[in-house]
Amino acid sequence: MKNYNTKEILVDVVMEVLVTQRFEVPVDYSFDENDYDAAYLKLMNEYGSDMPNLTGRVDFDDIDADEVIDVYFQGIADVTVEEWDDNNVDDHSFS
Repeated sequence: MKNYNTKEILVDVVMEVLVTQRFEVPVDYSFDENDYDAAYLKLMNEYGSDMPNLTGRVDFDDIDADEVIDVYFQGIADVTVEEWDDNNVDDHSFS
């Protein structure tokens, strides 16, 4: 049962996670340093990694915590306030 003397505020936070992913490649391996996405996908396709392809949607649990260098707060994506009274629930969303 909800307490009608309170309200709930839900905050969606945008964060940036900096991760190191290591690849073992031959000494003469090269890639186009001007196209980071293509170079990264080439590494993933040719040599793989213990981590998933990080260009797609990745669950944080799938990234080894030892490989996370830093996490940066980027801002608030959305705030939703739910208020209750005896008759109904009012939702207010702010972006």
